[in-house]
Amino acid sequence: MPKYARVLVDDSAGKAFDYELPEAVAATLQPGSRVRVPVRTRTMLATVIELLDETDVPGVKPIAAVVSAEPILSPLLLRLGAWIADYYCCSLEAAMKSVLPNVIRKAEVGHQTRLFARLTREVLPEEIETLGKKAPLQAAAVAYLVAAGKPVGVAELTEKCDATHAVVQALVKKGLVATAASKVERDPFGDETFVHAAPLEMNPEQAAVFERVCAALAMTADRREVGGEKNEPRMNTDETRITSPSPKSIRENPGSSVANPKPILLHGVTGSGKTEIYLQAIQLVLERGQSAIMLVPEISLTPQTVERFKSRFAATHHEVAVLHSHLSEGERHDEWHKIRDGRARIVIGARSAIFAPCSNLGLIVVDEEHENTYKQEETPRYHGRDVAVLRASMEKCPIILGSATPSLESFHNARLGKYELLNMKLRVDDKKMPFIRVVDMRMESKKFGGILSEKLITAINARLEKKEQTILFLNRRGFSTSLLCEQCGHVCECPNCSVALTFHRGAGRVVCHICGHQAVAPSKCPECGKPGIKYSGTGTEKVEDAVGKLFPKSVIKRLDADVMQRK
Repeated sequence: MPKYARVLVDDSAGKAFDYELPEAVAATLQPGSRVRVPVRTRTMLATVIELLDETDVPGVKPIAAVVSAEPILSPLLLRLGAWIADYYCCSLEAAMKSVLPNVIRKAEVGHQTRLFARLTREVLPEEIETLGKKAPLQAAAVAYLVAAGKPVGVAELTEKCDATHAVVQALVKKGLVATAASKVERDPFGDETFVHAAPLEMNPEQAAVFERVCAALAMTADRREVGGEKNEPRMNTDETRITSPSPKSIRENPGSSVANPKPILLHGVTGSGKTEIYLQAIQLVLERGQSAIMLVPEISLTPQTVERFKSRFAATHHEVAVLHSHLSEGERHDEWHKIRDGRARIVIGARSAIFAPCSNLGLIVVDEEHENTYKQEETPRYHGRDVAVLRASMEKCPIILGSATPSLESFHNARLGKYELLNMKLRVDDKKMPFIRVVDMRMESKKFGGILSEKLITAINARLEKKEQTILFLNRRGFSTSLLCEQCGHVCECPNCSVALTFHRGAGRVVCHICGHQAVAPSKCPECGKPGIKYSGTGTEKVEDAVGKLFPKSVIKRLDADVMQRK
């Protein structure tokens, strides 16, 4: 039986410390459990990362309290965090902050409870009528409970019946109603109703790709039954030390930890039906009693993905959990526990969802795997797609990387044979690909300010005449992307990042889109002091201004991070 625990103290700059195990929990405490430990004059939260039979540290203090004897982090997620710390050159604590959500680490938010009322026995209409003569509000409350046929929240009951809490208490004293507190979940999609959508029939190209996915799923099931895989990340002989494949081995051969099946790169044109393959593959995984993770690149894409998944699995009552940074702390707490308890076996979210505490993971899907939003910009600067490939190798499950324009890295791995490449070149229902015309804007520079080409203006006019809408895309915020002095050639740069500042005309300021530095837009050159600064480059504000002048009678709306603030 181990006598000591090595713990990672929160906010300790990644340092691990040894503590003595109390006899009461020595037999039950496991790596991944959360504890409170004494640090100088206070106690702090910590994660157990290793159990030890002995330690060479003198004067070891005992653990102060056990927050959760049952591991919050599985051994696999501990190993995954250790690999991230090693590969992305960050502290283990920084890696664990990504693996374990802050709301779970701090343990300050718990499950929400609500008071519910229910009938203690069957109430006849005659009884309600008699009660209504003396206490109409009590009668209305009883009638509402009879109609509901199930426990109703006291707050809802008093609101619907225009009653007070005293009315409910009076019914409790009469023995007609009983109240009890019950746990309720904060579901971000709890107010929505989803209608079941049946699986769609696949075309021959989809069917061929789906057959290969099924083969990978079946192969994984067979290998799990036989047991054992080469290069399997595992615990060492004492089942406590965190070990994982070396960063070099993963970098040189990302699919080596899962020699068979390989990660699948699904290269399908837009509208080819990749999502239907994801849905039917996940259905097979659920039928085997396993779980699945679906990663999407943008939080804004999550609602439409959740709607499609919840509609597909509405008939089978499979719970779909959502994980992303825009959830409230309460919602994130409940969604995380829903996954950990196994009540939700489908997880949808942005890059952080790859750390979902799924048990018996059967499939990982990374949609639009080429998107740079899978790369985290702050420490730890992990890439969600690459971590997903590694987790799939640890879990011994297939992973599908889907894209119409695969990333260079993934396509190169497919060319080398490390990934299995599956192609879908046709759209569903034989729909034609859109006609794309490339216009040389150098020839258009003297017309209309060089922002919109003559052909584009003509096409927009044609849409407006038909009362249709037009969307113009530009991946640059602000009005001008740089400020250049025509006299000395000075470019206004960020003092922190040494990149050109972007001029935002609406705010009258120049902004760095990397660090957030802001300053008042200069009226003359900061270097030579002469006027005549040239505003170069095009941003969404300039496009909005140009389109407003070209189409003054049309309603024009700009949609970017500067004007949109939403949950």
